[in-house]
Amino acid sequence: MPLAAAWAGTTAAWLVAAVLGSQAWRALQRLQAEADGAAQRLQQLLAEAQRMARAHEAGDIDAVMPLDAFEVEGRLLAQQVNALVGSHIAVKKQALECVRRFGQGDFHATLEALPCKKAFINEVIEQVRANLVGLVAELNQMSREHDAGDIDVVIDSRRFAGDFRTMADGINRMVAGHIAVKKKAMPAWPNSAAATSMRRSMPFQARRPSSTRWSSRCAATCRP
Repeated sequence: MPLAAAWAGTTAAWLVAAVLGSQAWRALQRLQAEADGAAQRLQQLLAEAQRMARAHEAGDIDAVMPLDAFEVEGRLLAQQVNALVGSHIAVKKQALECVRRFGQGDFHATLEALPCKKAFINEVIEQVRANLVGLVAELNQMSREHDAGDIDVVIDSRRFAGDFRTMADGINRMVAGHIAVKKKAMPAWPNSAAATSMRRSMPFQARRPSSTRWSSRCAATCRP
């Protein structure tokens, strides 16, 4: 009897171990299947992300990750990636639209204030705007002064840098060249009716002669 009881106990223990082992094995198989499935879904996500990246690098900025290719968490992740990329593209489009309007002559085109580290885009846009508006303002001021007779006024090119300064200096040289040609031409016919008419139509400061000799010859006709 003791032998039979011992055998029964041993058999029961073996059966329990076998059952538990079988359950553990099935649980391990399930875990392995879930891990394989997760790895496969991750590979699919990576493949779609790489496809999207290649499309964007090739210029197709409308390419997105297909949401219907994923389930639950994968779909949520793909949706977030699409939203992130779309947000960056939207900011670039806004900035370039502002630059496009600058190119059309609308220097007052606005770009909404961007948050945090994106604000450097606003700073760049405003720097470009300041140079364009500043150069136009200097040119208009120079034009008004010349219309009023102060033909010595020039654009202050020191306000600008790079090609903006080059443009300002170029305008100054062009205007100075035209004035020099006129000053050389007028002494050749100082007492003619055409010269008299031209001087009378000029603002006072623009009538100033270019030489003492010419000043003495036409003093009577150069009065305001």
